[in-house]
Amino acid sequence: MDAKLPLAAALRDARAAQKLTREELAEMVGVSAKSIQRYEEGKQVPRLRILKKLGSLLGVPVARLLVEDSGED
Repeated sequence: MDAKLPLAAALRDARAAQKLTREELAEMVGVSAKSIQRYEEGKQVPRLRILKKLGSLLGVPVARLLVEDSGED
């Protein structure tokens, strides 16, 4: 998979903004820290159920995790 997937960067940025480690987020979501790492590196895409949980915990709409931000308003 392409490491430049919008999901990878958006997830990493949202986690950092919440000041959470991969381990902390993984425990909250119910996945391994390795899974969080793979999501953030664009090597794996989470199932929809996990994606919804990530969005909810990080305060980010799922759509924002999936769509690349063009930087235009």
